Amino acid sequence: MKKHIQGIAFLLQLIGLVLFSLTTSESFLTLFNTTTYIFLFHLLIYLSLVTLHARFFDGFLYGMHRVFRSKNRPGSMETEFQPVSEKIKRPVVHFFKYQTLFFLLSNLLLLVFYLLN
Repeated sequence: MKKHIQGIAFLLQLIGLVLFSLTTSESFLTLFNTTTYIFLFHLLIYLSLVTLHARFFDGFLYGMHRVFRSKNRPGSMETEFQPVSEKIKRPVVHFFKYQTLFFLLSNLLLLVFYLLN
């Protein structure tokens, strides 16, 4: 359940956004708000995958690796530090990068379509 809590929260917020937009009876706003929300969600995940969280965890884990590496425990000196940012799967990063670009372009197209009409 802990693994899926962020996805559930995202879906509940998305459902709330759609219901709120539908009650205002403006179909364009419903579509535009939904795609904007999804774009921001994907952008946040993409940025956290490639920059902030990966580097933060690299520094944190390196510090923990240095603290807990002692001569008293057998085998602890042979362990090597492996950065988290190298463990992130490239297909996941590419997926969120392309999803972010897709929703950004769809938002821009919706905005252009709305302004032209």
